[in-house]
Amino acid sequence: MNHAIHAARRARLSLLAALALGACGGGDGTSAIGTSQGPIQGERLSVGVANYESVAVDAVQGAVQFASQSSVATLVGALASGSVLCAGGGSVDVGLGAGGNGVLDQTGENATLVFNQCAQSGYVFNGRLIIGLRAVPTGSVASGTYTVDATLLMTNFSADDGQVRLQANGLLGLRSNRSSTGTGSDEVSTEALALSVTPSGAGTRVYALHGYRADLVLTAGALSATYAGTLTSSLLGNRSVVFSTTTPFTTAAGAVYPSAGVAIALGSNGSKATLTVLDATQVRLDVDTTGDGTVESTVTRSWAAIL
Repeated sequence: MNHAIHAARRARLSLLAALALGACGGGDGTSAIGTSQGPIQGERLSVGVANYESVAVDAVQGAVQFASQSSVATLVGALASGSVLCAGGGSVDVGLGAGGNGVLDQTGENATLVFNQCAQSGYVFNGRLIIGLRAVPTGSVASGTYTVDATLLMTNFSADDGQVRLQANGLLGLRSNRSSTGTGSDEVSTEALALSVTPSGAGTRVYALHGYRADLVLTAGALSATYAGTLTSSLLGNRSVVFSTTTPFTTAAGAVYPSAGVAIALGSNGSKATLTVLDATQVRLDVDTTGDGTVESTVTRSWAAIL
């Protein structure tokens, strides 16, 4: 998950930033962002001594990967109807809502983007994305001060940076604000969204999130992050756990891994796996198989070894 954390750092630095420019296409004044049938939530997994390490790691990885989906917003800066060539090759077919003032800057306006091997911002994008504004954006990326409140409806939307390919289906809500460069907050949420993760040279992992929310707070580039939701994962036999950060994950400006934080993953019958960050290099993994507060097994691992 080293790459996932890097992706999340890129995301929190740019979350929908370009939307705040107000230079995208106009809309028809309606909120035409619908949801398709969501992914299935698996039965609750029993967390035990044999699987608690993978449960804790998978829950944290899934949470971070979903938050990193916000990086798709780096594409949106200055769009016009028609086919737009991407900086590194490929194209985006842009369809703007009828009416409006020719700019995506009013509540309810939306734009549809279809990506065809679009190479941009270090990624190759494919699939369909509908961007809808839930509020009027303010500010600009150039000034470092802005607010954005939008939705992203993704249909087979994928981003591939050569190390990991992410593909998402579902509706994601994004709120972002910056009071200055590197200082502000982002909120990423979804009622139901499916994500597949395919590292280069490895098999595909499939996740589904329900009732998910990530809150990221930036202070001069340092990050404090909380995550919560229900994760169904192919690595867990398509079963689910309910995860949350009981103590925010904090990452120093420029650091790769968090230096503090606690996350838990709740399974069936009160079973629980806990990941406690010891410092920027190590974490401790614990399991309570019955929910009685007794830790039956514990192990210390390096961030690099588990992620």
